[in-house]
Amino acid sequence: MAGDTLPEEKDKYFRSTVEMGFLMIEEPLLFTPGPVTLPKAILREMSKPMISHRSKDFRELFEDTVLRLQQVFKTKNDIAVLTASGTGGVEAALLNVLDVDEKILIPVYGVFSKRAAETAKRIGARPVVLSKSLPNKEDIFRLIEDNVDATAILIVYNDTSPGITIRFLKDISRKAKEYGILTIVDAVSILGGDVLLTDEWDLDVVITGSQKCLMSPPGLAAVSLSERAWEKVLKTPRRTFYFDFIRYKEYYEKRKETPFTPAINVLHALRKALEIILDVVGYRAWIEMHRRRASFLYSALSALNFKPIMPPEYRSNTVISVKPPERLSPEEILSRLKNDYGIYAAGGLEEWKGKIIRFGNMGYISPRSLLSLILSIATILMEKEIPLKLEELISVFENLLVK
Repeated sequence: MAGDTLPEEKDKYFRSTVEMGFLMIEEPLLFTPGPVTLPKAILREMSKPMISHRSKDFRELFEDTVLRLQQVFKTKNDIAVLTASGTGGVEAALLNVLDVDEKILIPVYGVFSKRAAETAKRIGARPVVLSKSLPNKEDIFRLIEDNVDATAILIVYNDTSPGITIRFLKDISRKAKEYGILTIVDAVSILGGDVLLTDEWDLDVVITGSQKCLMSPPGLAAVSLSERAWEKVLKTPRRTFYFDFIRYKEYYEKRKETPFTPAINVLHALRKALEIILDVVGYRAWIEMHRRRASFLYSALSALNFKPIMPPEYRSNTVISVKPPERLSPEEILSRLKNDYGIYAAGGLEEWKGKIIRFGNMGYISPRSLLSLILSIATILMEKEIPLKLEELISVFENLLVK
């Protein structure tokens, strides 16, 4: 009889049930800071028959995708679409805008701002770095005022490790313009997930990737360039063949094509994602959806005694970075989530490795997925007899379901 089951048999039964449940999970839940879980409507686009990138069908696909990207970027500027990662987009921007030995200002406050500085160095530019974990507006203004001969300043709008958003980007751009300095923005992990107004904020170069808040597969980078940025590109020696923006501009204006074979089926998926964002959900509602989910995640994780590592004014809406309760390491939680529940999140990088957990909040995440994540973590804590604020957690759940 069931009541006669021995403790070790109960344990064996429990473990086999968990393993069977994991095997029956059709798809993992991705809470990584990109790539993201894709709706089936977007996955179906990836299975469309292949078309030639020199065909009428492709030209219609490509032009429509670029026009929709302009709506999400909030710009009338040209957009170059590259078959590359977001990092490739950043490198392409620097190669086209900067000549050898030209100065670029780069505040460094995370892994990806550090990588931007390294990229600038490797292409022969002169990065002037301000290293500060929480730079304020005055710090960056001072960096600009002390280097008025700089060609550009590069801001990583949202650095995913540690998970920091620079919310005074508009002010930085205005300050840079006083000295004729171009503003380059790495928006790979935030465009489409938080407010970014390219033209209104007078941003010269903005870079993003397909695989994060735009709810598409990895493989494409998009770069917008202002008229001022184009003036500089045209004066800069052409040092790259594949990433040559002049070539991309010529092909688009004359033929509505790319100069090289692009990731065609990723373009199909990206266009479908942009249709959903702009026509089905609506741009403002899409941004608000990210904000509300971020609020839920910060509140729910707080009820589980996870602590945000960023002050409120620097917290990211697209990457929720927290320290776990004592007695549980990030590695143990990440392993349990993956192996027992099919949920993937991320640890910290470099100096944050082994200290934090990063939960991606990008694209579309259903309330069911949010509840699955929080309840899975709560179960792990209860098994370890780690206290949680149950009443507070219930209140957070109620707010989610009501909204």
